[in-house]
Amino acid sequence: MDSSHDYGDLFRILLYKSETERTDQQLTGLIRPIEYLLQIHLNVVTKRPLLFTALIIALFVGSLSLFGKIPFIFFPDSDRNLVPLDLNLPSGTKIERTEEVILQIEEFITKELVTKEGQDRGIVDWTAFIGEGPQSYDLGYQPGEANSGYAHMLLNTSSFADNALVIRKLDDYCFQNLPDTIVNMGLLSGGGGADVAIRVSGESPEELFKIMEVVKQKMNSISGAKNIRDDWGPIIKKFIVEIDRDKTNRAD
Repeated sequence: MDSSHDYGDLFRILLYKSETERTDQQLTGLIRPIEYLLQIHLNVVTKRPLLFTALIIALFVGSLSLFGKIPFIFFPDSDRNLVPLDLNLPSGTKIERTEEVILQIEEFITKELVTKEGQDRGIVDWTAFIGEGPQSYDLGYQPGEANSGYAHMLLNTSSFADNALVIRKLDDYCFQNLPDTIVNMGLLSGGGGADVAIRVSGESPEELFKIMEVVKQKMNSISGAKNIRDDWGPIIKKFIVEIDRDKTNRAD
């Protein structure tokens, strides 16, 4: 029998037991303060159950009141470094004029917003679609019908954090230099539509147009409101021919 081998095994067993006891002592030292605090709280709760119940109810009601502090977003904005721009000129605009407006915007981007040495924040590159939008590239975008006065731009920015900078500068430029153009731009979002929409309904188209103009003028007077438009478009005049069959028969 090898006694040295037996002593080695015994030493390892004693060492393992010593380390285990040391670990247990450390855990006990950490748990004891927690047990002490828990015991104090349990004593308070058992002696004052009504106070404890009232405290729980108050905390529950308080947590419900905090829901109003959380913003309600049905479709959160995308965090991609991409800014879409929709441009609509008045109905009947020639496509050549639309192209001129896009070139004007691109010139501003090249001078003020494109990234270069010494300017790390801005637009890296872009793509423009004139007359018709691209195929659907995001949940919140659907291409409309072809229109000579319509254009769509996709602006790749240096980062998502720089999207707001690009939107602010480009939106200000379009507002100041393109008064007859409706420009919509913002972060990609799963939802569509306007920020504020007013629906007017009735039986008389003439009265609806009058009310619509009053509403649009009122909204234009509000600071911060822009791109105010209706979904009817311009009034189209038409001729209605009513044939008097009796006179027609007599003429024959």
